Amino acid sequence: MTFSDDRHVTPRAADVSPGIAPPAAAEAAVRGVLRELDAAVRRKDLDAVLDLYADDALLVMAPGRIAQGRDALQPFFEYLFGQEISIRQLCNQVLISGDSALLLARWEAVGTTPAGAWVSPQSVATVVLARGADGRWRLVIDNAYGAEILHSEAVATDPEDGPRP
Repeated sequence: MTFSDDRHVTPRAADVSPGIAPPAAAEAAVRGVLRELDAAVRRKDLDAVLDLYADDALLVMAPGRIAQGRDALQPFFEYLFGQEISIRQLCNQVLISGDSALLLARWEAVGTTPAGAWVSPQSVATVVLARGADGRWRLVIDNAYGAEILHSEAVATDPEDGPRP
């Protein structure tokens, strides 16, 4: 593997088996969905945003707060669009297997809340996309907080394992 900088790992062709390497067209399509989502959020275009999600999509609004289904996502995006916050993707990695894709994306948001408070959160999102029968990739799980949700008090525990640290 080669390291292009301190944040990116670029596999050499010899390090990736042909069966694992994502087809270029599928990877480009998944990255295109991310670009479409970013553009629709910047335009505050609710219909365009929701069209990029599967009907039963799950969205982690914050650690411990989850919405599922397009109708449940709408209030979150309406709230987001009311903020004076700019969100941008810093870098991402796409992993594809068949009609499923995993997108890992570092992001940051900067701006002010309606109360005037300055915010600048950053995280690494974990996003799952699925290619539908129509050939379009849509977000199925959108977890902007990645592993941070493991630190939430709302994390479920397995009764056989006991509480998680």
